[in-house]
Amino acid sequence: MTGYCSCFPSTDVGVANEPDINDINKELNAKGVILKALEEFRLKTCMDFKLRDNETNYISIEKDAGCFSYVGNNMIGGQILSIGQGCGTVGIVEHEFLHALGFWHEQSRYDRDDYVTILLENIEEGREYNFQKVLKNESTTQGTPYDYDSLMHYGPNAFSNGNGPTIITKLPQYQYVIGQRFDMTSALAFLDRCSFENGSMCEMVRCSKNKASWDSVTSVPEGPHSGHSNLGVSGGPLNSSSPTSNASVPINATSAPDFSTPAADTETDFFMHFSTATADEGDRAKMDTMRMTPRRKCSVQCLQFFYYHSGNESDQLNIWIREFDDEFDQTGTRQLVGQITGPPADYWQLQHVPLNATKTFQVEFEGQKGDGNSSGGFSVDDINLSETECPHRTWQIRDVERLSDADSTLYSPRYYSPDGYAYQMEAYLRPSYIDVFLRLVSGDNDDQLQWPCPWRQVTISMLDQNPDIQQRMSKQLSYTTDPNSTYSYVWDYPRIAGDLFNDSYGESYFVNIGWGFRNFITMEAMRNRGFIKGGDIFFLVSMQDISELRFNDSLMCNTMLPQQNFTLFSADPEDEGPPSSVVSTPVLILLMVLALQWSS
Repeated sequence: MTGYCSCFPSTDVGVANEPDINDINKELNAKGVILKALEEFRLKTCMDFKLRDNETNYISIEKDAGCFSYVGNNMIGGQILSIGQGCGTVGIVEHEFLHALGFWHEQSRYDRDDYVTILLENIEEGREYNFQKVLKNESTTQGTPYDYDSLMHYGPNAFSNGNGPTIITKLPQYQYVIGQRFDMTSALAFLDRCSFENGSMCEMVRCSKNKASWDSVTSVPEGPHSGHSNLGVSGGPLNSSSPTSNASVPINATSAPDFSTPAADTETDFFMHFSTATADEGDRAKMDTMRMTPRRKCSVQCLQFFYYHSGNESDQLNIWIREFDDEFDQTGTRQLVGQITGPPADYWQLQHVPLNATKTFQVEFEGQKGDGNSSGGFSVDDINLSETECPHRTWQIRDVERLSDADSTLYSPRYYSPDGYAYQMEAYLRPSYIDVFLRLVSGDNDDQLQWPCPWRQVTISMLDQNPDIQQRMSKQLSYTTDPNSTYSYVWDYPRIAGDLFNDSYGESYFVNIGWGFRNFITMEAMRNRGFIKGGDIFFLVSMQDISELRFNDSLMCNTMLPQQNFTLFSADPEDEGPPSSVVSTPVLILLMVLALQWSS
């Protein structure tokens, strides 16, 4: 995240400037989006926000004409920040909060003329003030380089009068990078990541007592032939982002096109491979992360990684979490939280595993050889661990460009929300854009559910596949089901409101009309980002109950893990704890140093 900061006392940042969500005159969906944006600030910056108690100066979020904010703390008590009609996306909300925290637009930097050209003749009459530079003695760049990919940068056609672009970048390759409204461009509060670049193990430790082992490789004869990190990106750059909204744009807001910053990756693309081709039945090996301590009051973590399964369908990749009571606990308590098994596939896949540790913990990747013949095994790459909730579902679409050229319509398998509603994703792949919808379908729990489906916020994201989660800017949009709306039949009991549908996965059920987003993302944006890798894209989908926001200003912390049934290929041997080299935490190292001093 970069921007151009107005000078004001640092004590005002995230302390006195506190959002008063009690004053929000908004529909429920926008309120949920605002909370998602504040969550991103917690995860990606050193700032936090809380509901106002009795602070004199604070942010009052209101639904006014469009999206806008004052810049910095104006010391006026309740300072209005408007999230109006069409402004309800995470990127736009973040943009306006950054204004309130003192950030000007990137193209307002006093040195902007070295990087962009402003075409005054193409600016809509009366909007010229949006392109004024801020004087050097009134602001600071904090020594940061000019950021074409900043969330605070206008797009090339912002406030155009129709005669052409208003901003031309001095470096042509960034002309369609400026103006992204997807997410902030860096992060600070993620727990861990590893892409195994140049063979690095990222402080992970391997352990094996038989023929099986985890090995750092660049290819495997039976696949994969490369890691996921540098897997071919359609159109070019490994870095990525996603498009903006069509929101109306008054004072300090902007509507602008897609795209992000190109970046070259020159590192050797290693990944970890557990071979079941040479191992004996029941052989296992594990790979342990370093120890990590949760930092948030709400103890939620999400483990995300890419995997490639080229072994036998009886082989297993088990994900364990080991929690430690204190720094003196060397063994910890182990719990199985995820498992991958079943038929192999000749492509990289994405896995999310919710952890929700409350104590210091580490993650263990355990490979185990099954009882069938194998010529491959399990491969793992691009591991990211963050203190956030996992998406509920992942839908992978293969060979997306070919399908788009063929004007294809695709349907996901039937999914279930955490509280039991069944739904299905629809994607209409056009040559120049993608439409995406979610529709309720009949399921196993329908008789125990409330109809029409009330106040569930649907969030659909297209994953930016940058290997570093801190640099991702995924395309994300949300809406909320409304049982009282004119279109409530869309959320009604599918067996009554829907039609019978036979899917390509061999299931039959009733389906309602879909609800979602036309022109969710353009193919041009996808090709200029890291959305497409190896020909594939990923949709991340969540359906969250936000009904309590009708009466409260926040959602309860949900730390319950989903119910899952895991079956180990063979009985789990006696847990001997983590490998010895893993237990050298900073506290233990300090104790060892003190012991040496005392002994001398």
